[in-house]
Amino acid sequence: MPLAKADERAGLLSAFYVEGYLAFSLPAILTGLFAPVVGLPLAADIYGAAVILLAVASLLAASLSRDTR
Repeated sequence: MPLAKADERAGLLSAFYVEGYLAFSLPAILTGLFAPVVGLPLAADIYGAAVILLAVASLLAASLSRDTR
């Protein structure tokens, strides 16, 4: 935010909010749509596995970016 121009900060902050809402809501909505097809337990397992894989990928990316600095 400090690097953004004063007239661009509101748009930048709203973009962060939209990205955050989509990041949390779209996977939950997709799981809800997928649950009637395969069942709620399997849909929840797939959702949980995806969250774990993304967390591990994020940790690996963060550690690799620290190593290259």
